[in-house]
Amino acid sequence: MKTFLTAILAGTAAFVMAAENMIAPTQIADLKKINGSGTLTVDSEKVFELKGVANFLSTKILTIDPKKTYKLSGEFKAKDGTKPAKLYFGFAPLNAKKTWVVSERIQGMKGTETVLTADAKPGDTVLKIKDGSKWKYNSGLVAFNVKADMSDIPNANLSPAFNAVVKDGDGYIVKLVKPLKKAYAKGIMVRQHRSAGTYQYAAAASAKLSDEWKTFSAVISGEATKEAAITNNKWWYTTRNVRILILGNYSGNKDSVLQFKNIKLEELTR
Repeated sequence: MKTFLTAILAGTAAFVMAAENMIAPTQIADLKKINGSGTLTVDSEKVFELKGVANFLSTKILTIDPKKTYKLSGEFKAKDGTKPAKLYFGFAPLNAKKTWVVSERIQGMKGTETVLTADAKPGDTVLKIKDGSKWKYNSGLVAFNVKADMSDIPNANLSPAFNAVVKDGDGYIVKLVKPLKKAYAKGIMVRQHRSAGTYQYAAAASAKLSDEWKTFSAVISGEATKEAAITNNKWWYTTRNVRILILGNYSGNKDSVLQFKNIKLEELTR
């Protein structure tokens, strides 16, 4: 009898642990609409139906261990007789404090470190830097008070986006699309950063649906380095918690109808 009870308790504990290491929405309360005018319903067979355009995050947050392996999966289709729209399916990355992991703050372009050659004042739309030759793209953001070893990352001292880096005499100028909000002194070290958007679209990015069920999935393990902070098969740098993300009927309209089921984020490593 004692052995039997021990087995039952062990099985119960394993079930509870599995539930804790999983997000599996089955009811409306499990998904939080973050924007959009679409209406979400769910039937008795736990099939969700979204009429119109709307975006959702899972209500539950899953704490992740980058050393373990996780799988995100779900089945999606356009309702029969409706025009298919597009799908984005992935994660909202959160750090240990459960605040947003902002891609611009963690995606520094290693090797682009240089210095300001003139004071930068609030309202400025042009920054002067010593060396912009290694800035590989004419778009991005400027990170201030950086360190050569990238230990400043995540770095929240960012300029508005820029759209040009131009040689100017012995140095370079960086043209901002909006005025600078803070002051930075001549001589401080700066670096180019880039944005990868708000979310990690690991399982589907602008995927075109049809009227047949299709499974979208992604397996993710490990943590991206500071030098390559943005990737889909590794957690973004500093991610320790996540929500499931669904951008439903993206690029669609009020007549678009998305159906989905069996949404699940689970830990595979035991």
